[in-house]
Amino acid sequence: MKFISLRWCSAILIFICIAGTAYAQGLPPLQRDARGLSDLTDEPRHKALQSIDAFFRDRKPIPDRSANDLGWDCLAATALLDQGNDGVSANVQSIADQLAANVILSKKDSKPIGWGASIQDQRCPEGGYDAFGDGTCNSKDTTYAFQTGLGIACLAKASVALNDPKLLGIAKNVLDHWQTYILSKALCDGCIYFAPSDNQNDNGRYVRNMNVFMALGAATLGQATHNKAFIKIASQAMQSEIAERNSGNRGYLGKLDPQWLIKASESDRIENHSAAVAVLSLEIGRLLDSDEITSHGLAVWRDWATCDNERCRKANCKYWAGNADQCQATHTAAHCAFRFGSPLASTQCQRYLKETKRVPSFGIWAVLLGGDHRR
Repeated sequence: MKFISLRWCSAILIFICIAGTAYAQGLPPLQRDARGLSDLTDEPRHKALQSIDAFFRDRKPIPDRSANDLGWDCLAATALLDQGNDGVSANVQSIADQLAANVILSKKDSKPIGWGASIQDQRCPEGGYDAFGDGTCNSKDTTYAFQTGLGIACLAKASVALNDPKLLGIAKNVLDHWQTYILSKALCDGCIYFAPSDNQNDNGRYVRNMNVFMALGAATLGQATHNKAFIKIASQAMQSEIAERNSGNRGYLGKLDPQWLIKASESDRIENHSAAVAVLSLEIGRLLDSDEITSHGLAVWRDWATCDNERCRKANCKYWAGNADQCQATHTAAHCAFRFGSPLASTQCQRYLKETKRVPSFGIWAVLLGGDHRR
């Protein structure tokens, strides 16, 4: 067995400068572990490893990095840590600390209540965000289910990995606050549906991906604390999501949303939010040990990956990025999470990895989640 001399390798390629397909004993477990990237062909695997290596080295906090970006960073970093790459613990600490510092506090009792959206909305001259384009501007201190679900999941995972109970305390307080923002109706008995934000302007709006992000937070926190109440919340929220698809809804909005009720085309509004719902459902199914939820994730992925309606045919990659021959957008990486469940997903994943310039943190998480198929 011959090895290329490491002196000819740049730091960014140190993971991959081994001749042929041999694995060096001294490399991080990720490359040697069958749960990782060994199923990928050489070029896609090298691209993933380059991006992971850059992620390892990029430890300095970015002051204005959004809560949603930090959330994806955290899921990627904790996944690497779970697979034995102890060198990434500094990344986990940095990301968790930054999220904890950015959490919005209640004006009543100064307890943490969630994370906001870093969107500069020109429709709101005094700041804030018009989330549904209906002329109502949410205040700057509004917290949103998307960012908050990711934030809870991050702090819960990080608290276990770093043995930091303070992070767990923040996550618990945030979920306690959000349990008061469960909508009054759901599609099925015993199901729950989280509001998209804690602002009264958005009360009564049903958004599928927002609900699933909160389910992820509850499921992760439930696993970290062994709290059956949190696990039940996650399961009930996911039952609402499953009921949406089982009733024929493939769209972005829930069937009880006022816009869905008056606009028939909402039922097949398949776009990139579906890719995130699919990957989150896969993770939630594993956290809750639910074949029903993981199977739902695969089904939602397939809806997105094979979309052939008029919108998907005409849309640009920002709307629908399911074809890796044409798009290497962030959500295109969702294929990688399902590559052991579908030949199409495997082909599209490898095409994406081959063509993209760099895999972002969402993509790293999806690649690792898909490689960890035996869990």
